[in-house]
Amino acid sequence: MSINVTTCVEVEAEAVEVEANCSDVAVSASTYDVSVDASELEVSAVKKEYSVVGDSLYASIDYDEAPTWLTSIIDDVVDSAVSSSLTGYETLTQDIRDAIDAIDVAANSYVQEINFDASVDAIVASALTTFNATLDTTYATIVDLDTVVADQDYALTSAISDLTAAYTEEINSQITTIETAYSDADSALASDITALTAAFTSQETGLTSLADIVENMQTYVGIDDAGASTFTNLSAYIENSYGVIGGAESAVTNNVYTNSDGDSESQFEYTSTLYKDSAYYLAGFGLVTSTDSGSGTEEDPYSSEFWINAEKFSFTNSATTGSVSPFTIDASGTTPEIYFNGVVSFSNTMAQQLGYADYDDLVTNATSGNTIISGGLINTDLITVQTAIASSDGLMYADMENKVIRLEDDSGDYSLHTPAALTYNYGGVDMFEYDSGVVTIRNQDGSTLLQSGGTLSVDDISGLGDLATAVEANYWTYLSNAITNNFVAGTANIGNAAVDTLQIKGEAVVVPRSVSSTTGISTNSGTTTVLTTSLSLDNANQPILITGTVKLNCSCSNGYSDYAEATAYIYVNGSSVATIGEVDCSGASSQSDHDTFPFAITTTDTVAGSNTISLVVIGASYSGSSSASRRYMIAMGVQV
Repeated sequence: MSINVTTCVEVEAEAVEVEANCSDVAVSASTYDVSVDASELEVSAVKKEYSVVGDSLYASIDYDEAPTWLTSIIDDVVDSAVSSSLTGYETLTQDIRDAIDAIDVAANSYVQEINFDASVDAIVASALTTFNATLDTTYATIVDLDTVVADQDYALTSAISDLTAAYTEEINSQITTIETAYSDADSALASDITALTAAFTSQETGLTSLADIVENMQTYVGIDDAGASTFTNLSAYIENSYGVIGGAESAVTNNVYTNSDGDSESQFEYTSTLYKDSAYYLAGFGLVTSTDSGSGTEEDPYSSEFWINAEKFSFTNSATTGSVSPFTIDASGTTPEIYFNGVVSFSNTMAQQLGYADYDDLVTNATSGNTIISGGLINTDLITVQTAIASSDGLMYADMENKVIRLEDDSGDYSLHTPAALTYNYGGVDMFEYDSGVVTIRNQDGSTLLQSGGTLSVDDISGLGDLATAVEANYWTYLSNAITNNFVAGTANIGNAAVDTLQIKGEAVVVPRSVSSTTGISTNSGTTTVLTTSLSLDNANQPILITGTVKLNCSCSNGYSDYAEATAYIYVNGSSVATIGEVDCSGASSQSDHDTFPFAITTTDTVAGSNTISLVVIGASYSGSSSASRRYMIAMGVQV
């Protein structure tokens, strides 16, 4: 921010006749030379006619000749009033500040200027007061501008106040207040905007800190609608030459609206935004009541919504339960989770839906062991019961007390019984039976296929080939052939495998090596290794692929002989095999240079055994600096 402060004013002399209303008149202003003579009173000004009335100095001007900053302020205020919206407050505040910065403020002075413009269609009047104290590059300024406008289209009054305190251009603070009242044939609006800004830039660290508070209140009425809004926004950011390091914003919005059709809405919203390491974190909550849906009856009420945007929501009474939360919602994962920790009670409506007269009736039956749920759906991981009947005809039930499960259809063709034994019956035949430690598997005709303690007929086994009839001495031969054939011609599924060399199509695969860093490293002079890794090869001159990216930066002051440069190379076993990129700057021309260089390099300058691959930067500087940041490198190869 800056205020245009003039310490020396060039005044063009012009004789002006002044009518004096008293014998002794004293006029004092830092921007005008005024002399009083017994026979003739002369006032010197710049291209304006002035008359002394009371203690004030007035100038009559045409609106078309008004200063650009004044017409700009009036236009911005009118545009904002016509839009009747909170969305343009930031643009309006900045435009007002830019217009105030264009005012020529005299140093170490108090100046008041009143302007009137009267035409057939409009009357525009403004009162400008500037108050300044300046010492070297440090200054403090108060600017007050009151404006009244009356024309054939609208009436407008605004009061603008701007307070600026600047220790330097890099360390300053500012308070701007914009109060507006506006009305035309179709609407009326009143608004009050207050903006506070503090800025600090460190010459040592290069960090810039910025904090803002903006408050806006607005009321609006039109031909067929009316509304009121308030808005408060807080923000704080710290950034360097590469961008924003961290930031935080907090905003509260409160709106009400209604129109002649009876459509109404009330909305309250709070949002919080954090920024760190190129990532945003957003949270908030709000309450909205609207007549957009529903008919407003008890059966079909108007809509309302209370929403929360957060990873977790919990409720607790810290004075009684401490840190224990009886109710928690966790939405940090893809599937939200809801937790209850305490006694949960339900209303009569839910009890009636479960088949009870009311909630007390549900509790009475539950405590006496006669709990019955009629209708509805239970979806849970665990139910503790004595007997569970899955169908009204009793064909599917579980007797937990006697450890019996019975499943069958009404024809009796399929059944599963589990008293002390386990049987599976199909078509009247117990196909599978477990009884007293004996397992029996039967064919469809009822004959025994396999029974524990017995033998399995070779005729009933398929899929094993010669292995089924092989004698014991040949088991491992047949089994080895089967495994070898399956692994070569078929598919092998292996849980964990440890191998010395993995080959694909006769070539061994070398495990890729990767290394990265986002921390800046100085490369002001000499050779600096910014990344390094190693790759092991069986033979010399085997090809390897090296790929990645690196960002180079340099900066210097504005001295004619100042310079800085940095060049990135790929080294293999201590020797350069490729040049990646270069940045340079000088005080005589470009004072900074930043660029990101991706690379993909193949080389056969390798040795048998361990190979060292390095990303190297060679830099040089005079009253400047260079560095490497955001670097990443992958090295991979193929054994021939």
